[in-house]
Amino acid sequence: MTFSQVQDPDGVADVFQSTKSVILSEEEYHQHMNPNITLPPNPNTAGLICSKCDGSNPEYAIFCNKCGSKISTSCVSCGARNPSDSTFCNKCGVKF
Repeated sequence: MTFSQVQDPDGVADVFQSTKSVILSEEEYHQHMNPNITLPPNPNTAGLICSKCDGSNPEYAIFCNKCGSKISTSCVSCGARNPSDSTFCNKCGVKF
């Protein structure tokens, strides 16, 4: 259904309500997209701290949840996430 097919304002609300049930939480999305990766129980308490704003971010974050700055990069060798200012991978030691 496209927005142009909605004939009245109440229809917009109906469309939203019908899609609301299929919207996934962040944890559900990552579990669906990466079933082999286990997320920490509370991703906001562990992980990466942004060097620009000190925002707390989950381990798998690439960009800061608070300011949007890039905070991590993926290793081309093993796929591990590393802080964006890393010189070497913290998992396999490959030089960036």
